[in-house]
Amino acid sequence: MVDISKKTLEQLEKFTASMPTQQWVYIENEQLGRYQLKNKAQDGVILTLALHCKISSQRPTFSLSSAEGKTLLKAYDPNAGQIQFLLDNQNYGNPFNVHTDEPLKRFQAAIAQAKVIKIFNASRLYTFQNGNADLLSKPVSCQESGASG
Repeated sequence: MVDISKKTLEQLEKFTASMPTQQWVYIENEQLGRYQLKNKAQDGVILTLALHCKISSQRPTFSLSSAEGKTLLKAYDPNAGQIQFLLDNQNYGNPFNVHTDEPLKRFQAAIAQAKVIKIFNASRLYTFQNGNADLLSKPVSCQESGASG
């Protein structure tokens, strides 16, 4: 667990650059009330995943960002095209569906046991090791229900 509430922007950039790879890291900012789970791949792409929301009116979400911090993909983006999540090569489609929670419930149950998370979108495959998967059950900051990103 890392508390970033007292870090400067420069310290945050250094932390992101040196963040452990191949595992989940729980990051909290007490001052802003933000709690996140991030997983950094070998290539520097970061998966931010929120499966259990601290605030029940918010909905689970995810985002992918480049090593430079640019958003590559996010949940509920109507322009994203087809998104597929694979857990140990089993396809769960896009569990972040605005119309039903059923795929997400199956995904939440399966991800705790998975070794590898893959996300396929727009002919690009992103791969993450699922180290420290027990952290995925921690409540985190999610997306506002009415928000689009």
